[in-house]
Amino acid sequence: LNNNSYYGTTDVGYRYSTTQIGTNLWSQVAEGGSLTYSFKVAIQSNGTLWSCGNNSYGQLGLSDITNRSSLVQIGSSSLWTQISCGYGHVLAIQSNGTLWTWGYNANGQLGTSDLTYRSSPVQIGSNLWSQVTCSQVTTLVIQSNGTLWGFGRSQAGQLGNNSITDQYSPVQVGNNYWRQISTASQHSAGIQSDGTLWTWGN
Repeated sequence: LNNNSYYGTTDVGYRYSTTQIGTNLWSQVAEGGSLTYSFKVAIQSNGTLWSCGNNSYGQLGLSDITNRSSLVQIGSSSLWTQISCGYGHVLAIQSNGTLWTWGYNANGQLGTSDLTYRSSPVQIGSNLWSQVTCSQVTTLVIQSNGTLWGFGRSQAGQLGNNSITDQYSPVQVGNNYWRQISTASQHSAGIQSDGTLWTWGN
């Protein structure tokens, strides 16, 4: 689907085979959106962050809501190491462990303690983080000390904090230590530091 230049190829149209985007070297890419619109965020091997596609909620992180048909750099930082995208929001971690978020925020999935959309990266607290995963409007993040935190929508209990109430800022999930997590639209799963597998939600 390329109805809003999802692929970053400077045009609109379908692709039935793989298409290289430029000649730069990349280390990570994340896709977001829905069946009717889409966007991508990618990290180059030099640590710079780039985005393209639909930008209705400011999810491209470029301080506006203008769609982009080719990849545009987000800010000037070269510290980015990890990204994850949801329906219209993005979470990213820099090499110094700081957590950043922007885009759609109707359910508090940005973790900014409010429901205000952001069109450029905003830092979440001063803690250090090691991993992030987003679903449509839910976010789970592991701190560098192994604790698990969630925010955003929880109508099916997908935050794992014994509640179906949306959370607008990070809330800790249990008292255990985690090394990997993943979340979908209404359920989540994680691996604890002892290798055991856990799941919750719908």
